[in-house]
Amino acid sequence: MTDELWQDEVYTLVHFASKGFFYPFLDYHLPNNHMLFSALLAKWWFPGCSTIYLRTLPLCIFLITLIIYPFVATRIAGRSAAFFALFFFGVSPITQNFALQIRGYSVSWLPILISLLSLATYVQNGIWYWGLAYVFASAISVAIIPTNIFFCGIFVVWGWIQILFDSKRKFNDYISRLTIITIGPLLGFIAYAYVLNDFFSLSQKKISPWRWLAILKHWFWATSFDFIFFLPVIGFGFILLFKKTLRKNDFSVGEISTNLSLIVSTFFIVAIWVVIFPNPPFPRNFVPFLPVWFLMAGYLASLGFDCLFHNKPHASKFILLVLMAISIFSIIHRNNSTFSKINTEFPQDLRRQYYHENFYPSQAAFLLKKMAGNGSLSVLTDYDGIYCLGYLLNNSDKNNLKLLHYKIWKYKVNDSQSLPRFVVTHSFSELKRILNSVGISSVRLTIK
Repeated sequence: MTDELWQDEVYTLVHFASKGFFYPFLDYHLPNNHMLFSALLAKWWFPGCSTIYLRTLPLCIFLITLIIYPFVATRIAGRSAAFFALFFFGVSPITQNFALQIRGYSVSWLPILISLLSLATYVQNGIWYWGLAYVFASAISVAIIPTNIFFCGIFVVWGWIQILFDSKRKFNDYISRLTIITIGPLLGFIAYAYVLNDFFSLSQKKISPWRWLAILKHWFWATSFDFIFFLPVIGFGFILLFKKTLRKNDFSVGEISTNLSLIVSTFFIVAIWVVIFPNPPFPRNFVPFLPVWFLMAGYLASLGFDCLFHNKPHASKFILLVLMAISIFSIIHRNNSTFSKINTEFPQDLRRQYYHENFYPSQAAFLLKKMAGNGSLSVLTDYDGIYCLGYLLNNSDKNNLKLLHYKIWKYKVNDSQSLPRFVVTHSFSELKRILNSVGISSVRLTIK
């Protein structure tokens, strides 16, 4: 709650949320604009509000997500799977990392889960208000982040599979449901109607330095590393799922076939994403799918445990508690060891991303103002410094402190005699990059 705002959070506030409720729908110069969330944040934010107050908004949405998650997981995969899924999701460093961010990633969890729950129920019984709930929730998720259309696409394929491969149903009876299932998420793009040209233009640009193979490897690593001792059980559950599906073709919600089809739909849509979008996103674009991913992992873990420890409830509970304790201990230990070390690299992975780790903008701003006194001071910095420090400084401070981005200084000034005396950045690797960029490569850094 008290974590200082990171670069992207400040950018969202300054360029979108601070300009009113409707402004985010009129400006899409960068994908940082998670439209519907930016509009909601515009109603929540006010000048001078604290970081704790700002993070209360995603906190409230996250708490609602935690309440609804077990119900969704139980409805889709059963009570045992819901227990595993809630554990994975609740203690994962990715959840801890993104839950309170002033971005749209964690806020997307709630509408995505609601769309999954309502879709499953709507396909089964065809009650109109469940169909309406699905359309509303899926459209909202896409209006928050456009790449959420792929996760909704997983649900669309899943819904089609449930109908097409279920011998108990007649296809003609479900045409209206299939139409609603398919169209629902697409309505979310109405939010981008005014900025459609910018939206399509940005979608064709290579913004992320990541490659698809690296993204997928990192996603598997980040979501499984802390639960490594559960992986054999999950793998066994995956094999068991295929065997049971061959024996029992039941596409009712919560049954074997429908859960296998959800997994198959996931891999199918991701494969399509890779093919039609050669410019990969950032790994964090997968974060909205995190609760569904852990739901599938929880289902496989429950299958594995039920089979391995059938009629052995005491042994099952003991081993489960041991594995959970190991996961929690390793997460706590790794977090403590990470923050106790000097940050030599800017954290970009899903488990650490956005933490300042030894960079405290409020302290840096205080020291700079103290050193400037009544005079003026030029400071060379990067985007993190420009936005994080700039957000903390009031108008009078900005008159005394000149924050200069090192790339702009290099191409506009490029005079060693006027090189600012101070450099502010978030990591030593970035400091070296800045100094090398402006022609100072022989500096020896000493850490005290």
